[in-house]
Amino acid sequence: LMGRSVKHRLIEHDGLRVPSLRGVLRFWFRAMEGIADTELLWKKESDIFGSTDSGQGLRIIPVGQTPWTPLVIGGEKDKIRGGDPLAYLGYGPLNYVNKEVGVSSHNKSIFRDAIPEGTVFNFRAVGKREQIDTLKNCLRLLHLFGGIGSRSRRAWGSLAVGSDIFAEFNAGDSVTDWFEKVLKQVWPNGLGDRDHLPAYSAFSSHTRVRISAATRDYLETMKEFHKQFEEVRLYKIFHPEKSHQIARRDHDLEVRDSDPRNNDLHDVPRRIAYGMPYYPKSRNHNWEIEYKGYTADGKESIDRRASPLFLKVFQGPDRKFYAVSLFLKAQFFSDDKFKLGKVPRGGRLPFPGWEAVDKFIANEDWQRITLP
Repeated sequence: LMGRSVKHRLIEHDGLRVPSLRGVLRFWFRAMEGIADTELLWKKESDIFGSTDSGQGLRIIPVGQTPWTPLVIGGEKDKIRGGDPLAYLGYGPLNYVNKEVGVSSHNKSIFRDAIPEGTVFNFRAVGKREQIDTLKNCLRLLHLFGGIGSRSRRAWGSLAVGSDIFAEFNAGDSVTDWFEKVLKQVWPNGLGDRDHLPAYSAFSSHTRVRISAATRDYLETMKEFHKQFEEVRLYKIFHPEKSHQIARRDHDLEVRDSDPRNNDLHDVPRRIAYGMPYYPKSRNHNWEIEYKGYTADGKESIDRRASPLFLKVFQGPDRKFYAVSLFLKAQFFSDDKFKLGKVPRGGRLPFPGWEAVDKFIANEDWQRITLP
């Protein structure tokens, strides 16, 4: 939720909240820096964005916007059905209402308003030269990979940064070439020595970036992402034999380990690599299981881990749409003794690895983007 609201209802014509925008920019700053020393990272971040210790940082000031009206996603006007690409990628804010309505951002659980497509917010930044130069790089990464609001890692809320800070798109250039030129603006001397697996979401030699062929519009781009999820992640209930082996194997062990009489796990599903909470269930066959993470001492359970996969509906310099996938591979949790289990008194197993996300990013129809 990026706009000012009252009881989850956006205030009409109100602006994008500057603290929310700053939070997004801070994320891309940390990802860009990739510093293993967290104290040093915090100091550098404070020098740019400010803190109580370092004082005034970069100032971001709203200077105008286009008129807009809060939007409801789904409902009778759109008729998005459960299982559709938009519903799958928007799961959470978009929930099922009934057969007549389908899924909607106004449902039995929550009421969420959206900012309509094409809305423009203008900002002015004031700061020292180093702060402004760093902001430009954060904005470049936000433009290439980022979004705002709920489910922004699943292509909802994709945005474009309108500015003259990007490399020129010349006649004869491919969008892939231009993409790599912009990344070279961010890291003119290359990423440097980043062979270690980061402890948090950051660019490194383990990062993977892919871009699709041009698509017609936003919806077709969302379908491109959903098609890849169907290929490598979704279990096909009515045709299980057509499911990817990872999805089929995960489904079978989830059903087996869902037995409430057993506190232990036979194995951990590979699909947990997409993030937590991970809570698969079947209403038709009456089973469910929730996976939890436990620290080394076993006293603390952890059920949240943001997805390492960032999906972006990207409008290129040629004005065409592209599906951009960014895999910021990092430690699943920074504690390497972290393990996964079912209940506090049950047995625990290690994180199963990144195979499920690796399969997603390895789409042979997508082009590879090389980091500098």
